[in-house]
Amino acid sequence: MIQNLQIFGTTDNRIRQNGSGDSFAAQYIDDESRVLCMVINGTGLYENGETAADTARAAIISYLEENRDGSVRNRLAAAMTSVNSHMARHNASRPASQHTRCGVTAAIISNSDATVTIAHTGNNGMFCLSDGKLAKLTGCELDKSGNNSIGISEFRIERDCVLMLCSNDICTNADPEMISDQLSRFDDELADIALTLIENGGSDVSRDNSTVVLARIKAAPKSIKNDIRETQYDHEDPLADVHGNPSVSGRIFSAKNIAIGLTAIIIAFFAGYFAAFTLAHRKFVDASAELAVCRDNISAATQEISALKDSIDSMQNALDSMRSVAQQAPVEE
Repeated sequence: MIQNLQIFGTTDNRIRQNGSGDSFAAQYIDDESRVLCMVINGTGLYENGETAADTARAAIISYLEENRDGSVRNRLAAAMTSVNSHMARHNASRPASQHTRCGVTAAIISNSDATVTIAHTGNNGMFCLSDGKLAKLTGCELDKSGNNSIGISEFRIERDCVLMLCSNDICTNADPEMISDQLSRFDDELADIALTLIENGGSDVSRDNSTVVLARIKAAPKSIKNDIRETQYDHEDPLADVHGNPSVSGRIFSAKNIAIGLTAIIIAFFAGYFAAFTLAHRKFVDASAELAVCRDNISAATQEISALKDSIDSMQNALDSMRSVAQQAPVEE
């Protein structure tokens, strides 16, 4: 479990060319049981003038809030897939000059089990500083293919750490030593650290939009197990009293103890049965939803086939009419 969590995000969108711009999220979700950190850089504008980055941000947050069933990993992957699908549909009917594109790096921090779930597409960066060591979790060099494939990973927080999500310009231009030095300043405000990162590795250097989201995490202390001390017995056999006394041995296997044992077995059985039933029900609900989608697709296809058949029948009737007229027309000698 996480003992303390601080988050902060900021973006420097002073430079916007051809609809390019960054967006970010640093907020609680799922009734404040989890934190969503996200950096998005995008190009292109929609008809309403909204940037691709702002549209993607709103779509991902909306999807996560409306779909709370299932694992965090699957929910986050589905949210980003829906954004990719939306952009693909938008771009399919427009020239390349009007296409929208987005790179998204997102992390969901779960307080209950101290787990961080990461999803990314594009070339934004994500770093983690722990025990004075800086690790790059995603970065510019990790995805140069230009496709929209989504990478998913998870890790558990075992000790205090600082996570940094940043736009690709900071990931490319910022000195790793400078990043490590800034993230190590645990007494400084996150806002001051973020602005320093942007000034030293962001838009002032690369002449591009710059965005930073920081999460400072203090892990809960591990429980201390009680020391197990060796017990000293007066007898050579610690159970000698039991072995030599049938009445004591008989009390161990009394009706009361047997009933308690059977009750525990029955409870464990029904708990396992309920867990299996819950899992089967969840899979049934998912399968029913997929079946409903397939049914809708089949219905739509059936309507299209019916419309096509009607068109063919109309063309056949018109052809028969033309043939009949041609046969009835007088032939000039």
